[in-house]
Amino acid sequence: MSSDVQLTPHTAGNLVDTRSTAQDHHLPGAGRDGPRRVFLWSIPRSRSTVFVKCMSFVENVQVWYEPYLYSYHNELLTHPDSDREQMEREAREGLERMRPILEQTPRGRGYHWRQFRYDWVKSQLEADEYGKDLIFVKDSAFAIDGHYRSLPSNKAFQYTFIIRDPRNMFLSYKNAFMNEVGELERETFNIVNDVDVYPSDELYKKSYKLWKFVIEQTGRFPVVIDGDELATYPDILLPKYFRMIGIPFKESYLRWERHHDVIRTWKTSYEAIVACTQNGWITQAAHSSAFSRPLQTPPNSDELPDDIRYCVDQSMPYYRAMYRHRLKV
Repeated sequence: MSSDVQLTPHTAGNLVDTRSTAQDHHLPGAGRDGPRRVFLWSIPRSRSTVFVKCMSFVENVQVWYEPYLYSYHNELLTHPDSDREQMEREAREGLERMRPILEQTPRGRGYHWRQFRYDWVKSQLEADEYGKDLIFVKDSAFAIDGHYRSLPSNKAFQYTFIIRDPRNMFLSYKNAFMNEVGELERETFNIVNDVDVYPSDELYKKSYKLWKFVIEQTGRFPVVIDGDELATYPDILLPKYFRMIGIPFKESYLRWERHHDVIRTWKTSYEAIVACTQNGWITQAAHSSAFSRPLQTPPNSDELPDDIRYCVDQSMPYYRAMYRHRLKV
């Protein structure tokens, strides 16, 4: 039995959080006509974008980058608890600031940011892709929470996950947000109270919930890879990952072109991807040419700021549960 998931409207709407009786895990999906289809479900700052850039150089691949996340952002604009006028104003102001860069940046395969809706993404991922051997979709696990019915139901996808030690993840997460706030706000900035677009203290919980859903649907543990371990041992873990998803591995995949032109081949939000390559969120990953070994081990929890320590405490049980089933070195 594989860890591929072909959801029906019935199964997609019923999450059952029970223990699987599967005795083994990490099996690639069964062969089928057409390209292999793989999800990489991530948490923020898990080295997932570096992973995506690596996968962009696989032969005959089509990358989708965060289509459900951008659907999530657009849904916030219509949520009854959202300040729609303020969010629309901020979006317009952001686009205006970016206009000179956007005018100089080729659109490639990017879509207008307002195109992204859950039902539209579902239809796109269910569509046939001709001339491709692999459809690789990287997305944020929390963004699909409450929208399992919008997952593809007429194509079998293999679901894989990337995680990272919450201590390292939340340090990076807070630093990314700090780049977007003013100098006066930085001293008091709190990732729980001041981040209104992401559920900071529930990111791992929502990833775990999706992971359990896949186990329930397939009877198998899906492939899980730890981002820091991947960055430390890419020569060991990347071939294992390729074997699990049924794609031939080449040594050349361990290094790739530093220039970020390949991003233009991604199907994603054009405006968002340009912004993210400029504002620090994925700048380093976009210009990467290989996996970079982590510079330090995770700090002790008592050394962390209060907001990060709170999120770590909320997240660690879910991380450890998934980490036990990761691809091992």
